[in-house]
Amino acid sequence: MNKCIQHSTCYQFADDTCLLIADKDPELAIGRLQSDLNSLARWCHDSGLVLNANKTKLLVIKSPYITLTSFKKKLVAHDHNCLHSSNCKTCQCPFIETVDRHMYLGVLMDSKFNWSLHIEYVCSNLRQFLANMKILSRRIPFKTKLMLYNTLAESYIQYGLLCYGRTFKTYVSRIYELQLKIIKTIVSTNVKPQYTHDEKGLFKHCKIMNIYSLIKYTLLKHYYFNTSVKSVIKHPIYTRAIAQNQLFQPSANNAYGERTANYIIPRLINNLPTDLIEKITPSNYKFKLKTIFLTNQ
Repeated sequence: MNKCIQHSTCYQFADDTCLLIADKDPELAIGRLQSDLNSLARWCHDSGLVLNANKTKLLVIKSPYITLTSFKKKLVAHDHNCLHSSNCKTCQCPFIETVDRHMYLGVLMDSKFNWSLHIEYVCSNLRQFLANMKILSRRIPFKTKLMLYNTLAESYIQYGLLCYGRTFKTYVSRIYELQLKIIKTIVSTNVKPQYTHDEKGLFKHCKIMNIYSLIKYTLLKHYYFNTSVKSVIKHPIYTRAIAQNQLFQPSANNAYGERTANYIIPRLINNLPTDLIEKITPSNYKFKLKTIFLTNQ
């Protein structure tokens, strides 16, 4: 399939296929996407498959100042017979529906790409878990409730966190508030008063990372040994940063730049204790990072 795709980047998981293309000119991007979609339709026919036009969606990720009505071109799902006829431009093949949001592999994406919809989706699952936990809180022991949290609630949070975790803190704070409510439901009534004014202590008592620490841990777990986002400081003056082998921290001109791995990862690594960095190896880095973020939340 990849050989027939000329302009787009193709991502596949099982029978789900995603074509991704970017261009400053949206009309040009849709034209190239149409060409790749036609090639994909031919490939599907040759392979004994059928492209389901009703389930195929077009999501345009764009500036909020650009309206979809400004796009003159529409994406068309041509069938095999149409592609081999001379009147393809005047055919009655269905248009691909343009949507402003779409759930792809369990991640809800929208045209603004700010992850607010996906975070609300995560929060709705956490609210449902919280309601069930309130019913069960007096009937099951602490360890069982903790196991349920790690199995259900944290799995909701962790899925796709590498992507949506870099969004606005005001969005992420919604998850933190629900996390806190769930943990207060998990702990016993005689433990809760000890942490009335100590939210961090409550997370440490349950050995649970709050969403902010979980984001940092997830990013470092994925990028720690990625040399493309790491470069050591080099200049002729021997400074404390050079003595501690700190990484170069690039600057950013806008909010987007501050969410890139090149900007975030060096700062996260430089904030780690020096003695911890010296002990980290490919075999123990997950355990070491998890320990430090559980301890220092």
